Amino acid sequence: ARITNEMMPYTSGAFSVSAVKRSNISEIFWDENGDHFYKAKINLITLDEETGAEHKKAIYILVQASDLNQAAKNLAEGMRGTVSDYEVASIVKTPIVDAYKIAEK
Repeated sequence: ARITNEMMPYTSGAFSVSAVKRSNISEIFWDENGDHFYKAKINLITLDEETGAEHKKAIYILVQASDLNQAAKNLAEGMRGTVSDYEVASIVKTPIVDAYKIAEK
């Protein structure tokens, strides 16, 4: 229903949504100058105080950018101020052509 409402002003004629899938994307870092979307895998690093063992938890962030270098910069900017230590495991270009911000209620 959300995507249908978002697309109505931009379409003429009938259209249908062929599939809806869950995503493992935790957050989106927007860049109005970017015309591509990159999926970044970030490993959040925590330390078990009892054992001293390091644990990594993967999260995925969608980053809008004009190219790979800008995606890395936008990711670093978006992660600035993060409380946890992290490492960037990968950044890959996606086939996503557009994303929509949904207003919080």
